Amino acid sequence: MRVSAAQHWSGAHGEGMDHHMTPASDQHRLVVAFNDTSRPYPAGESIVALFQAQVDRTPDAEVLRFGRRALSYQDLDRQSDHVAERLRAMGGGPGELVALHLEHSLEAVAAILGVLKVGAAYVPLASGTPPERLRAILRDMATAGSGAAPAVIVHDTLAHGVPDDMGRRLVLELDAPLPAASARVRHSALPSDLAYVIFTSGSTGRPKGVMIEHRSLVNYAWWAAEQYTCGERTTWPLFSSLAFDLTVTSIFVPLITGGRLVVYRERPRAAATVVLDVVADRLADVVKLTPAHLAMLAQADLTGSPIRRFVVGGEDFKTGIAREVAGRFPHPVEIYNEYGPTEATVGCMIHRYDPESDRGTSVSIGRPAANSQVYVLDADRHPVPPGVIGEMYLGGDGLARGYFRQPDLTAAAFVETADPRAPETGAPVRLYKTGDLARWTIDGRMEFLGRADDQVKIGGFRIELGEIEAALATHPAVSSAVAIVSTPAAGVSGDGARGHLVAYYVADREIPLEALRAHLARSLPDYMVPASFARLDALPLTANGKVDRARLPTPAIAAVPSNDRPRTPIEQRVVDVWREVLGVGHIGLDDDFFAVGGHSLAAMRVLSRIRDAFDVDLPLDVMFVSPTPARVATAIADEQAAAAGSMPVARLQPLARPRAGLGQ
Repeated sequence: MRVSAAQHWSGAHGEGMDHHMTPASDQHRLVVAFNDTSRPYPAGESIVALFQAQVDRTPDAEVLRFGRRALSYQDLDRQSDHVAERLRAMGGGPGELVALHLEHSLEAVAAILGVLKVGAAYVPLASGTPPERLRAILRDMATAGSGAAPAVIVHDTLAHGVPDDMGRRLVLELDAPLPAASARVRHSALPSDLAYVIFTSGSTGRPKGVMIEHRSLVNYAWWAAEQYTCGERTTWPLFSSLAFDLTVTSIFVPLITGGRLVVYRERPRAAATVVLDVVADRLADVVKLTPAHLAMLAQADLTGSPIRRFVVGGEDFKTGIAREVAGRFPHPVEIYNEYGPTEATVGCMIHRYDPESDRGTSVSIGRPAANSQVYVLDADRHPVPPGVIGEMYLGGDGLARGYFRQPDLTAAAFVETADPRAPETGAPVRLYKTGDLARWTIDGRMEFLGRADDQVKIGGFRIELGEIEAALATHPAVSSAVAIVSTPAAGVSGDGARGHLVAYYVADREIPLEALRAHLARSLPDYMVPASFARLDALPLTANGKVDRARLPTPAIAAVPSNDRPRTPIEQRVVDVWREVLGVGHIGLDDDFFAVGGHSLAAMRVLSRIRDAFDVDLPLDVMFVSPTPARVATAIADEQAAAAGSMPVARLQPLARPRAGLGQ
């Protein structure tokens, strides 16, 4: 017999709880009052209608800047009309998905708007998407029934990556202004139409396309505009991949509020460091970024920065990072922690960092956004009392339509269940089962506690370990595989206390590391390629036949082992710094930084420590062009010699090496 919510709470409410408050009042406070989020928004409009309304209000205001080029609202409107005209000439229209394989540019933003104007949905593909993954997504996008190839808008620099038989191509010349359309194109999108589909990692090896409708996007953008612009004209930077829904905020909030968007060129191997360019340019006053991006600013010169607000999302946000960065600004700066999976349209919870109240390890994820509901439920989908760990379920206007052409996955993740706010009525409500764990504190704060499944986040990217396993298992010599996130070595803290992707495989012989990397790089993006691999004769199993992850051997993050020992004090110190930052036991003089678990944020930390140790400022490119201890030590010695006036600084030449793993 199913108990009522009040009975459940009464039975679970144990010792140590606040007994002056009844369970029923707890339930009302954390389930009903907490989710009283109804707010008006233009639910009958599409996001492109809101943009065109802004064009009419401020036609001559600058809306986009990229280097020395700039566009007004009217210019952007006309250029996006040109894209819409060309799409219609190709047969594009309502209900279609249009892939965008574009580099960051003014024309990329025009392409997004052009797709939306014809009633189609855009599908952003990272510029570095591996060919096999690109093909898989385009096959999924093929028009149902006819099997016609999907439309693909691609820059001329990337056109070679889209085979002629995989899509109807609309090729744009990179950094070439688009002509104005012959006439203004009025949008045909409806609130119930899809606005975009973002493909995320899938546990079966097949990427999952999350479908977001205009109504959900408008609800989020309207709320975010109120939160982050405060009715003012704001300038936002666009520097993250378009395939990362973090960019949805940075693009659409300024477009519908009369703001400005500053576009930065992508640097795939140094993506995380572009935020330093944002700070140096002193153009943006509101920045959307990941915790890893924000941590980069702990070493940046923030004097004279116009930044007033940070919006942080993508992964667990540590309080120490917020405290350190906030303290480096000469003026007050607002830092918001925004929680939300792609399936809930970017963000569905928000908390403004408060140094007085945020005393725990992580910044609170706060309260639900407008027209969003957040519940912490047990295995029977009953609300849990304070102090009890449960799974987060999300509801409201931000929920995705589901997963593109994957009905089974959609049914498993988007469930119909009794409304937690009024279970006695039996009225059903649609909720998204996040797989995230959380609990309520006694004082009514929600604590985020990580994942309940094999999905992880590294560098802000959501990763299904099952997709890595499936890709590795396609190697002809591999019979089975399992992927994990390694834990830091004992005694390692600080910079080194960051997990790395590790893959175990079963094969009758050792497979060269670079062969494994090359195999995975054909179907997985860089951030999903493990930092290290280990061959096993067989995977350890539990009594019920499942992989016993606890019995997997401790991985060694040393992808290119070397016996070379430091020969000079400089080399020794460089090796020591690498070991401290990466949490790795052994580093050889010729080891590639990115092959032994390095990433962009770690590279910045290495250079910061080198500056403290040797009083030299090495350019960031050193860590990407010549990332071995031996060559970095040489660069330090050259800088020291140049400072003493004994020699000019020689420019290091790039190392010839294959693509390394886990770069950001």
